[in-house]
Amino acid sequence: MKNIKNWIDGDTFAVKIENYSEEYNGRYLIIIKRTLPLKIYCDKSYPYDPYVYAKITNSNRIPQNLDEINNLEFIKFFATYYDKDTINFINNGKDFDKLIPDEFNYLYTCIFNIDFYKKNKDIVNFIYLGNFDITLPKNELVSDRTSYMCATTKFSLVEDILKNYKLYNCKEGSIFQPEGREIFKENYFNFCKIQQEVEELMDEYRRSKEKE
Repeated sequence: MKNIKNWIDGDTFAVKIENYSEEYNGRYLIIIKRTLPLKIYCDKSYPYDPYVYAKITNSNRIPQNLDEINNLEFIKFFATYYDKDTINFINNGKDFDKLIPDEFNYLYTCIFNIDFYKKNKDIVNFIYLGNFDITLPKNELVSDRTSYMCATTKFSLVEDILKNYKLYNCKEGSIFQPEGREIFKENYFNFCKIQQEVEELMDEYRRSKEKE
């Protein structure tokens, strides 16, 4: 496998799914290196914890070119409730209100980082496919306040990634059930309230320091 610290944006790898379940065994996870597009992030500081996108094949065939990779489904790693009046404030940016939520009123983050915990068999099983300038996911929420999830090789990288695929892509998580949706929505607005209170306290502190 190409040395992790030498990965560059677009480097693409295939990892075969084995010993998981009959439904998924033989298929491949496709891992694409991508720098987190935020000023607060310095990719060179964490060469062994790269940010990536993941996709999954529909069969036991490895994609052979860019078009085939682009046609594969992105694996989602985090969901955020969408509220047009608060989405920009909560994510410390602008124009997030122009993103289009799904039928559950959620926005998703697909980019995540891999924690290459020491040595693990998953690393050995990475098959380098080449460097591809993939089409990025539409309506993805990427901000400096998004919770970026981590998949780790400490136990099983494949299981970590498939867990999120089943949770968000296959909609097996409780947030897609009526009661779970209400709880998820309520938690979002509680977070908004807390965040606003913190911002007000910080503003008050800054004003008091200026008067000194």
